[in-house]
Amino acid sequence: MGRWLPGLTLLALTACDDAASRPDPIDIIFDAQVIDDLGVDRGIDAGLDPDAMIDMGPAPDAGPLFTVRCDAVPETQIDVIDLGEVFVSTGGGFGGLPFTLPDDVISFTIVFVEEVDSALMTVTHLNGPDGETLVSPMPEGYTPSARDQFIGPFPGGFYSPNRSAASATGAGGLLVPNNPDIAVQGGEWQVRFAAINGLTGRAAETRANVQILVKRAVEAPACGRLPVHMHFTGAHGWTADNAPDDADFQRALDRMRGFYADVGITLDPITYDDVEDPPEEVDATGGPGSAMHSLFATNAYDDGLAIFFVARITSPFGTGVGGVAGGIPGPTLQPGTPRSGVVVATQLEDDPEAIGHIMGHESGHFLGLFHSVEFIGETDQIADTPTNTRDQSNLMFPTVTAGEAMLSPGQGWVLHKNASVIAEEAP
Repeated sequence: MGRWLPGLTLLALTACDDAASRPDPIDIIFDAQVIDDLGVDRGIDAGLDPDAMIDMGPAPDAGPLFTVRCDAVPETQIDVIDLGEVFVSTGGGFGGLPFTLPDDVISFTIVFVEEVDSALMTVTHLNGPDGETLVSPMPEGYTPSARDQFIGPFPGGFYSPNRSAASATGAGGLLVPNNPDIAVQGGEWQVRFAAINGLTGRAAETRANVQILVKRAVEAPACGRLPVHMHFTGAHGWTADNAPDDADFQRALDRMRGFYADVGITLDPITYDDVEDPPEEVDATGGPGSAMHSLFATNAYDDGLAIFFVARITSPFGTGVGGVAGGIPGPTLQPGTPRSGVVVATQLEDDPEAIGHIMGHESGHFLGLFHSVEFIGETDQIADTPTNTRDQSNLMFPTVTAGEAMLSPGQGWVLHKNASVIAEEAP
């Protein structure tokens, strides 16, 4: 596999009966979960050396679950800075869009929605006050290499202090900060985008509407709630009528609830809707006019996140896919776009605990979390997540498991920066 495929990840399911006799799972990058019966990623064929990425130190002790004090939650508000329609080309097309952040900013999300679903678009430059550079096509210490083909068309953003990655056409975003080593401040900022054709990887021009969602507070909240909107196609026999009382569905939902409760996020409210004219399967690579993009566009909610359930998610590798997120992050608080949600396959893994793991994992991507460990040897930029390729204890590790897993305090810190998480005391 010597070519780049946007938004596609391969991973192994280690819970197979003969998993002990198989190689350790490794993963390519981005936001789809692909479970391969061979137990090993097809990327080995690309000439990468997986042995060089196996020994990354001992697995750290996970320790006790993260507990959160919710006795004092700061008042927060979301401001919207509308930058209007922006012309974007492969070369960028402009010198940079300026915007001004208030002094009490704790985070912001750049959201872009294409007028016509056609191009893969991403943030390639982000500069803050005093010359601070958070995203750059050539960040300090970065040396282009052959491995960049597994990252995407603008790899410099992935290695920037605030990681930026192009994962899908139609819509997307950038959460700032997306790791605890980054602090934002009020003042004058500039952002610049680039785009390529999402299907051919060639030069492209597009127009997109851009907003900056500014989260403001005197101090960063550690408690909040996240509205979650369930959308059913009839897969697994689940519908909006029976899912609230279905034991298997509620087990999956409780599994997801537990991940987020540990970092101070309550899933509330939970809504249930059926999809009109639902597809039985979608293609993991998505793209303009695809069934997956059409499915995401049916999300009419302008808060929280939407989860869609289908029977199958296919891939160009002939492997089954567990889930796909609309972006890292997805288009925050934007209904009706080609990437407005996450999709979960129900036929691939019958265990509700595993389905709940996929629900939580893909939702983490949509809210701005990357994998804790990537196939190319990179880890996320969050210091308290495991770096060992055998350590599956983190929810954002790229394998599906019905066993114990958790989010780290640092990941919770990032999640609370997302505008979809509403600061609020726990019930």
